[in-house]
Amino acid sequence: MKLLEQLDDLAREVLLHLPCEPNGHSLHELAVDFLGGRDPARLGRMREALERIAALLGPLAENQGVDDLGRADVVLYGLPRETYHFIRRLLRG
Repeated sequence: MKLLEQLDDLAREVLLHLPCEPNGHSLHELAVDFLGGRDPARLGRMREALERIAALLGPLAENQGVDDLGRADVVLYGLPRETYHFIRRLLRG
């Protein structure tokens, strides 16, 4: 769990909710879900959280798709399969 302690609260919460590739969530979906909106400041905070996760664990999986907000052809962020399983093992102790 010490690894997760290197992330701030927002980044840690986002990490724990990112799905395994090929599934994913758009930046806008994550901002709405975790920060309550998708204005530029909130999108920036969410982008920074994703960057902190990637800096700690390696690149996130990025796929194109339609998000739950109806936005088409957007980047959907998820965890690479290996990273997803690593985090799940870490949480189980």
